Amino acid sequence: MENDTITLPGGGRVLSLPQRPVVADAQHPLRVTELSGMTGIELECIEGRDFRRLGAELTRGEPWYQPTRLMGWPYNRPSGVWAPQVRVTYSHGYAEVPDDVMDIVLALAVMNLSNPENLREQAIDDYRRVWASETIGGGATLSDSQKADLRPYRRAAFTVAPS
Repeated sequence: MENDTITLPGGGRVLSLPQRPVVADAQHPLRVTELSGMTGIELECIEGRDFRRLGAELTRGEPWYQPTRLMGWPYNRPSGVWAPQVRVTYSHGYAEVPDDVMDIVLALAVMNLSNPENLREQAIDDYRRVWASETIGGGATLSDSQKADLRPYRRAAFTVAPS
């Protein structure tokens, strides 16, 4: 998706963008604006000057550095912390769906459409039809191998800070 605009809660050093992968280049600029709340002041933030980006995480300055714009703005806020709200306009997602993801989606669609009523077998007089066990059970669900194939595309639900 191109130029998706969202408002995220700030107040910390790291701001995680919810959709991945982030696409940031000349045709797809990353625009970050800190919203100061009741005053209505909006501050445009620039990558490299006001924050650093690593993947989908935008990080304010480290609290042990000399105070700079990277430490937070305006200066009366705690150092190295985003404003209470941050508006981000960015592009994300794949230009084309990866082949392995498309294969899994199509396999689930075939499974669901080949036996939409989840029948094991159907018999009418001398006619009998039997479905494979893979097509039975609560609609199409991911197998363990499909889950493993999709794991690289998932983002972490949480992170553990090193001690």
